[in-house]
Amino acid sequence: MFRRRFTFLPAALLSATIFALAHGYSLLGFISVLWSGFLWAWIYDRTGSLIPGMVAHAVNNLLVCLTVMALLR
Repeated sequence: MFRRRFTFLPAALLSATIFALAHGYSLLGFISVLWSGFLWAWIYDRTGSLIPGMVAHAVNNLLVCLTVMALLR
């Protein structure tokens, strides 16, 4: 969406910022999600498809869930 108006870096940063704000975490969580959002934007820019970023997001969520479950045992 932003890529039509901006070069990659500003578009990815804007998209990643919106992505991170939508998650509603504290500062540390915001930075982590911002980085992930930037990575997903980079993957989209390289592949032209949302699928690899969606898979990466799902794998990330799975790993976070498994980590939390392991820590709570």
